[in-house]
Amino acid sequence: MKLVIAVVQGEDAPGAMAKLTEAGISSTRIATGGGFLHQGNVTLLIGVENKQVAEIR
Repeated sequence: MKLVIAVVQGEDAPGAMAKLTEAGISSTRIATGGGFLHQGNVTLLIGVENKQVAEIR
């Protein structure tokens, strides 16, 4: 099993989570901030089996 940590822009998070759900992959959303221009970000914690890692790219 692998833990994938993905940091995405806040406005892209709902679409990314919807695609993961469609693929049968669960994720946990954590609101984060900072970085260049202090934009709102979302960190997705995604637990997948080894063979599923390629599916979430």
